[in-house]
Amino acid sequence: MNPRNRDQQSTHEPQTPLTSTGADQDIRIHGLEQVVEMLRYADPQFRASLLRRLQARDPGLAQKLLRIIR
Repeated sequence: MNPRNRDQQSTHEPQTPLTSTGADQDIRIHGLEQVVEMLRYADPQFRASLLRRLQARDPGLAQKLLRIIR
């Protein structure tokens, strides 16, 4: 496979979350779900700071995250 084809294939998002099998358990890799979990357990000041910065860059994503974590 030439590098151009590899690059073109890498731009497509997988339809299902990736998993990696470890010695004890499967580890799910799904960006949005992992961010939501991090925000739920994060220190309130850190969470507020992160969401404020995200609001400045991507208001739609910030609002989506706020709806999910509350």
